[in-house]
Amino acid sequence: MTDFKGIELGDQELFNKFLDKYTFKTYEYAFSTLYLWREMCKTSLAVISDALIIRKEEKNKGQYFMAPIKAENHRLKDIVQQLLEIKNKSTNMPFLFRDVEEDFLSELQSLFGDKLEFEEDLNNFDYIYSTKELIELSGRRFHGKKNHFNSFI
Repeated sequence: MTDFKGIELGDQELFNKFLDKYTFKTYEYAFSTLYLWREMCKTSLAVISDALIIRKEEKNKGQYFMAPIKAENHRLKDIVQQLLEIKNKSTNMPFLFRDVEEDFLSELQSLFGDKLEFEEDLNNFDYIYSTKELIELSGRRFHGKKNHFNSFI
């Protein structure tokens, strides 16, 4: 059985080792984000087959794993099998993975094909706005945001 431990400030060095030369496209994988939300999300970690595994738990969503960090392609299938064993022993893990990026999803699809089920969680997508658009809040697209902002000033 793999032992997961709660994330601590001292784990930043471990994260840096695994995140070296890896660029994530979402904020969820930043150590600062994981550390700041550690209590609310009950964030824990373990190293399995030389990959950093992060487990989180969210209210009304249960436990889940994030994409294994620095998992070598030839080990990914074995890592997923180990995580599935953990999931199958849990009573609070409706999904194996959440907070994954498209690149990782593509890797899973190539390994597991039709066995893989996934759904997009549109409420948790990252949205990127240009600085100029946010400063000006012009146009119909930002009408609601501008009204909300104006209610404070």
